[in-house]
Amino acid sequence: MFNFVFEGDIVDSLIALQARQPQIKVKPPIGKAFPLPVRIELRGIVLEDALQAIGEQGVNIADVVWLPANNEVFIRYR
Repeated sequence: MFNFVFEGDIVDSLIALQARQPQIKVKPPIGKAFPLPVRIELRGIVLEDALQAIGEQGVNIADVVWLPANNEVFIRYR
């Protein structure tokens, strides 16, 4: 369990998450990328919680895609 606090672009949130959870591999975004601000403040969470919270802030614009078999994560713009 860990804490995760971040404010900035959704793509950068995955890079910040990787600094806390180095087992994940952040891949480049898919689709037409553009700035999408997010604000995350989580305490006592697991990786899945952080990814879900980031994805919820994509607000039908971007999704967080996690491939657990490879521990890969990326943003997919709609």
